[in-house]
Parts: sequence; structure tokens; C-alpha cells
Amino acid sequence: MKSDILNGFFSLRREIEDYFGRDGKWEAFRIDDQRELYWMVVEGTKPMVVYSENPITIDSIAKGDVYIGSIYPTSILAEKCRTTCRREDLVAVPVETGMDGGRFLMMFSSKNEVSIQNHEAIMAIARVS
Repeated sequence: MKSDILNGFFSLRREIEDYFGRDGKWEAFRIDDQRELYWMVVEGTKPMVVYSENPITIDSIAKGDVYIGSIYPTSILAEKCRTTCRREDLVAVPVETGMDGGRFLMMFSSKNEVSIQNHEAIMAIARVS
């Protein structure tokens, strides 16, 4: 019985990896379900993902009412999606917490992506960092 649960876990994990384009060098990242949160990627020399329970605005970023994670460029995703891997309804983002060395493959819902001018978001993040 317990062996069946473990087999199911590994089978499902392989299915997720294949869905996002596993390239054979897949690291065993923890999968972090963030599908209910609002989120955005901020490009730059150090790409980041900003996410929150509430809609993200420049003001909410400046006030520190959001979470910020460093995107961890990795080969766990297919070659064409080193920092984010977009599929029909989901986006996988490899994130490093910077606190405890933890790395996660955060799963976000495509429908909750926020669009803010990149340079404005970078400036707001710089004010709270």
C-alpha cells in the first residue's frame, strides 16, 4: 500500500516535469503551489518574481506588501525557458529564497499574472530592498 503511494508520487512528479519540458538534467526542486496568488516577473540583471495575495501595484511593492524571490536560472527547465516556463494555464518559476538556500519551483496561474512597467517595478523594489 505505502509503496503504491510513493509510486504514484514519483509518477505524478514525472508527469509535471514532462509537462514543463524536462531536459534530462532535472534537479529535484520542491514544488510550491502559488496558483492562487497574483504575480509578476521583473526582468533585469537579477530577475525576480514578485507575488502577493492581493493585486500587485507599484504602491504595494513600495510599501513592502509583497513577497519577492530571486529567480534561479537553471537547467531544470527546457533550454528555451531558463527562468520561467510558460504553458497553457501554468507558469513554472525556479526561485531561490535567499534566506536558507531553499529552492522551489513555484507554480503560478497564468490568469493571475500582473503587468506593470518593468522599470517602475524595479525602482519600487529598490526602495524596499
